[in-house]
Amino acid sequence: MKVEIGESLVRTWVRHCRGCQLAELNWKPSPIWPGEITAEHEQWYREGAAEFSGKVLKKTSSLSQFLGQAEIDVLGVQFVQGMARKVIAADIAFHTNGLQYGPKAETAARIVKKLFRTALTIDIHFPGVPAEILFLSPKVNNATIQGVKEAARMMESFFRGRRDGFRFQTIINQGFKNIVLDDVTPLQKQVADTSELYLRAAQLVGLFEDRVPRPAKATAAPAQSAPRKTGQTLPIEYVPGDTKEFKRLLLKQGAVIQEHYADGRTKERQWDASGMRETSSVSGNLRSKSWYKGGAWLTSGISKIVVKIIGYDT
Repeated sequence: MKVEIGESLVRTWVRHCRGCQLAELNWKPSPIWPGEITAEHEQWYREGAAEFSGKVLKKTSSLSQFLGQAEIDVLGVQFVQGMARKVIAADIAFHTNGLQYGPKAETAARIVKKLFRTALTIDIHFPGVPAEILFLSPKVNNATIQGVKEAARMMESFFRGRRDGFRFQTIINQGFKNIVLDDVTPLQKQVADTSELYLRAAQLVGLFEDRVPRPAKATAAPAQSAPRKTGQTLPIEYVPGDTKEFKRLLLKQGAVIQEHYADGRTKERQWDASGMRETSSVSGNLRSKSWYKGGAWLTSGISKIVVKIIGYDT
């Protein structure tokens, strides 16, 4: 079976960074499994056919035909005390010239179809389990970005009130680097697994980077290190601002951390708080992370962080 480097990277991220004990590539449901297509699924399919364009669902297609083509690039499952707590279903498209399935309208329709098919498949085989349904791409051209983001918004809107616990997200361009690459790459020094293709490639390149002679630097006066600031606390803003409501949603849905730097840059990190308990301190948990503790946030130039619940609309 051919394994794409992008799929391997996302599996590594789902497994090590998102805490999924089970992470499988190119997941397909077995026709022998007892997953049941209910009358409600049939109704969702009919309503989707009416709501989405003809490019998404063919009028001649039945639900069983539609689901028969289901394949998820990476499927991860988090377990807590032997019970499935969350499913992460991720599809990735890695096109070096930018995401393209044809004209931009067709590209958007293809993504809607992927997300819709994945959502129905997950509900049939993991009924009632909260799920994050993701579409990832490291390069999406400007003309296509709006359609990609709109696909996730359409799915959020469609399933709101129909199925609790579904969250749809697109992770593209710089967000792909910030959320996926920047979290996975440091693992090359910790994970030794030949099935982790991206990490193995990074380890191979690292062997030779260590051997490349560095060009001699011109002699200069030693730089003065910036005085270390002490007694400062990392500023944190929460969305929603009510801390009790924030914690309740955090344990259920997860959050995105947006780091604001003194030079005007911003960077996003996915925060999976599945290890937290209701009695845990949210701010204490954040400030204890290696990215921030011990003044690391000051050293890296962070001025504040904004933490927003995934799927929360202000």
